[in-house]
Amino acid sequence: MSIEGITRTTNVDPTKIGTLFALLALFLVVSEGVLIAWLFRADDSRERSLVGLCMTIIFVIFLLVALYMVRRGVITTERLTAVPAPRLPSGEISPASSDASIQEVDKPRSDDLASPSGDYVIHKPPNSWTVRKITLAGLFAETYRVDEHDARSFADALSGTNPEVLILESPLSVQISVDPAKSLMDDSPALTAIPLTAKVRLVVHPLPRVLPPRFTAWPLEQRFLLYLRDFLAATTLLAVNSGTTGGGRTFHSAVFRQHLANVKIEGSTSSQVEIRAVATAIEGDVSDYLLIMSYFSGTGDIGKLVADELTTLESLANSFRPLVIVRDKTTSDKLAAERQQAFASWRERHGEELFYTEFVLTFMRIKGIDVRDEDGLQEALTLLSPFESLAGSLNVVDDDLTKLWQAMREARGGDPEAFHECVMEALEDLEAIDESSVEGDDGVEGLAREADIWDSTT
Repeated sequence: MSIEGITRTTNVDPTKIGTLFALLALFLVVSEGVLIAWLFRADDSRERSLVGLCMTIIFVIFLLVALYMVRRGVITTERLTAVPAPRLPSGEISPASSDASIQEVDKPRSDDLASPSGDYVIHKPPNSWTVRKITLAGLFAETYRVDEHDARSFADALSGTNPEVLILESPLSVQISVDPAKSLMDDSPALTAIPLTAKVRLVVHPLPRVLPPRFTAWPLEQRFLLYLRDFLAATTLLAVNSGTTGGGRTFHSAVFRQHLANVKIEGSTSSQVEIRAVATAIEGDVSDYLLIMSYFSGTGDIGKLVADELTTLESLANSFRPLVIVRDKTTSDKLAAERQQAFASWRERHGEELFYTEFVLTFMRIKGIDVRDEDGLQEALTLLSPFESLAGSLNVVDDDLTKLWQAMREARGGDPEAFHECVMEALEDLEAIDESSVEGDDGVEGLAREADIWDSTT
C-alpha cells in the first residue's frame, strides 16, 4: 500500500512521524489493533487466551525496550528526518568581482566600509548587525574563550604578526551544550565538554604572503592550506574549489561542516544542528585575504530564523573588493621592509623557543651515541656545530651554551673531556625532563616548552 493509501485509510500520515518514540508507539498501536480484531473473531476461549497472551507480551516488550532506550539516551524528541543542510541563496559566493580604487578606499561610499588597514572595501551590513575591528589574537581569544595575551601565540603561529580583522556579525546565534555521553559530532562521539556557539558572520583578515618560521614567500594555495589546519582537524571537508574571480584574481575556497546531534540548543530539549564554514583565500595587491563565512541550520524554528540572514551574509561576501595598486620600486621596497620587520619581530618573540626545540631534538639523537668513541665524538660534534651559528642568528645567549661552544672547540683541538662532561650533564637533564613529561606532558613539544635543558631546576 502506498503512503497516500495509508493516510486515507488510517488518518495517519507516516511522513509526519517525527521521533523514534512515536514510531515505536505506532507499531504498538497497529500490532495491538490487529490482535484486538483477532480477539473478537476468536472461536473459543483457548484462542482468546492465546491472543490475550500475545497482546500482553508485546506490550511488556515495548515497555522494556522503551525503558532501555530512555536510559541509553536513544529516545529523544529529535526528529528522525535529517537536519536540513544550511544553504546559501545562490549556492556559492563570488567576491572580488571587481577592484577598489585608492579614492574608494580613502573615501568609501555611504553604503561601504573601508578595511582597518585601508586596502579593501565591503558593503555595510544592516543596522541589526554589528561591525567590529579586533586583532587576530582577539579573534582567537573570543573563539577559544581565553585571555588575549594567551591567544597571541595562535596569531603568531599563523601570521607572525597580529593584524586587525574585520567582523560583520548577525545578531542571530545559538548556544549549544554538548553531552559527551550522548552527543555526536559528525556521527562520532563528541569527546568534548566545551559549549559551542553557532553564529552567522563574516570575518575578513589579511593573509600574509610570508609566514613563520621561515618567512618564505609561499604560494597562495599553500598558505591557505596552512590556515585551514584547525578546520581540517575538527570538521568534515565537503568541497574545495579554485579559479579566478570576476576581477581576474586567483582564489581558493573550501567548505566545511560539523553536524551535531543529541545536543541542547539554548538549554532546550535534545536537538540537531549543522554548522558550516566557507573559507576563501583571494589574491590581492597590498596583501592577500582570507574570508571566512560561518552559518548554521537546524530543525524547527532555527532553520527559519537563519534563512533571511544567509541572504545578507552572501551579499556581504560578494561585495568584497580589494584595493588595486600599481607595482613600482617604492611599493616593492616597502613590502620587502615590512617582511624583514615581521621576521625580526617574530624572531625576537620566538627565537629561543625555536632554538631549544631543535636543540632538544638533537640531544635526543645524541642520546644513542657513544661520545667517548672517536667516531661517536665526531658525529656529535657534527650534529651540534650548526647550533652555535643558530644561537647567534636568534640572539640566544646562555652561560651553559657558551661553555658548550668552548668545549666543542677544545674537542676539535684534541681535548674532548670538557665536551664529554657537557654532553653527560645535558643528557641527565634531558632524562629528568623526559621522566616528568611521561606523567602528563606531550612528548617533544613538552620538552621544548621546558626550554633550557641545561638548568632543569629553574
